[in-house]
Amino acid sequence: MHKKIRLAVVAGVMAAAAGAAIVAEAQTNVAQTVQARKDVMRGNGRALASIQPMLRNEQPWNAQTAAAAMTSVRDGMRGLPSLFPAGSGAQAGIETRALPAIWDQRAAFEAQVASIVTAADQLVTLAQAGNEAGFRAGMGAVTQVCGSCHTTFRAPQ
Repeated sequence: MHKKIRLAVVAGVMAAAAGAAIVAEAQTNVAQTVQARKDVMRGNGRALASIQPMLRNEQPWNAQTAAAAMTSVRDGMRGLPSLFPAGSGAQAGIETRALPAIWDQRAAFEAQVASIVTAADQLVTLAQAGNEAGFRAGMGAVTQVCGSCHTTFRAPQ
């Protein structure tokens, strides 16, 4: 009888350890996913910061810098929805400002991201053509969509 109890205890401990390992691996994957999306957004911030002096007329217009910045934003945003898989929201040990609305309103979230990609792509084209006035005018659309997306899908600091 004692042997059966010991076997049951050992089996229980092994099952608990396996379960803990699975949970730890899942949390590691979520943490890596959250970090990847933070990296994309930080990259966007750096790209936009690189053109701010031009937009404020503190530096002369540089079409190459403008095109590079918006290419970075466009390319980073293309893959953004995939960095928000189900189960990658706020949870113990994972710091994220992603709101549940991302998953509850998935189509709206993806539409916002697509709008940013489209607007950024248009700005790349304008910058490559040397169209400073068009680029400046188009920046409003990008910042408006970015702000709207952050308001709806990201918790404030």
